[in-house]
Amino acid sequence: MRDRPIGITILALFQATVGGLAGVFFGLMLLLLEFVSLESLEVVAGVANENDVSQAVLLTYGSVAFIAGLLFLIGAVGLWLMRRWGWFTSVVAWIANIVITATQMLIGNEDLVLLEDKGVFPSPLRVIVSALIVIYLLLPKIRQTFARAQ
Repeated sequence: MRDRPIGITILALFQATVGGLAGVFFGLMLLLLEFVSLESLEVVAGVANENDVSQAVLLTYGSVAFIAGLLFLIGAVGLWLMRRWGWFTSVVAWIANIVITATQMLIGNEDLVLLEDKGVFPSPLRVIVSALIVIYLLLPKIRQTFARAQ
């Protein structure tokens, strides 16, 4: 097995669980809610008015969350296997996470995110963690490690 830096090992596990599995699960749950009924959303999100949340919103957010989760999972596998495509996919996924989270913060969570900001981490912390991960992945030593792995 190739020499994998401990930081890449930790990042691959973190990315697979927090970004990948959580995103896929959340996306599937939203898609399931869209297909089951909007009444279920009242129980999960505390949404009392069905006019506030449409099936199109559930379908859109569910699809985006599912695709983002898959992107994080693919990147995590690539990081674990020390593949250049895994490094590239992870950089793109974390930069997209920064852009989306920053946009949420600027225009307001209610306008962009279903279920408001009830995530595990508050938005500013997500931006900081994502930025630190991108910086780590772009360090010359890490980039060289993935370049040599090919």
